Amino acid sequence: MTKYLCIDLGEKRIGLAVGSLETRLARRVGVINHQSRKIDIEKILKIADENQVTCFVIGVSYQEDGSPNSMGRHSLTFGAALLEIGGLPVEYIDEALSTIDARNVALESGYSRKERGGHHDALAAEIILQSFLDRLPLS
Repeated sequence: MTKYLCIDLGEKRIGLAVGSLETRLARRVGVINHQSRKIDIEKILKIADENQVTCFVIGVSYQEDGSPNSMGRHSLTFGAALLEIGGLPVEYIDEALSTIDARNVALESGYSRKERGGHHDALAAEIILQSFLDRLPLS
């Protein structure tokens, strides 16, 4: 079974979601606070192992001209380091508007004002992964 772990990198937090090719459903697994690339990768690899992940998906943000912006470049270098250390394949997907989508989903789902005021990193990872899974061809 092909299982994915989606990583939504932020400056302070990293949202995580898992999903599989077979179910084509993504679900949030949590958020880790950014410490250092090495520590972040160690934590992500532990979560990947616990969830029997076979591939990573990383959201990349782009500028209007199609080139990665600064966070997008960070995502690409993080993915390269994750591949080198973890050895599992890494796929990339445009994460455009995922944070806005996460806020809208939280609002539509009836989250309280206090809950909506927080960060939606794991929900953004779930949205990114669901978009990735929806684009895969049916077997």
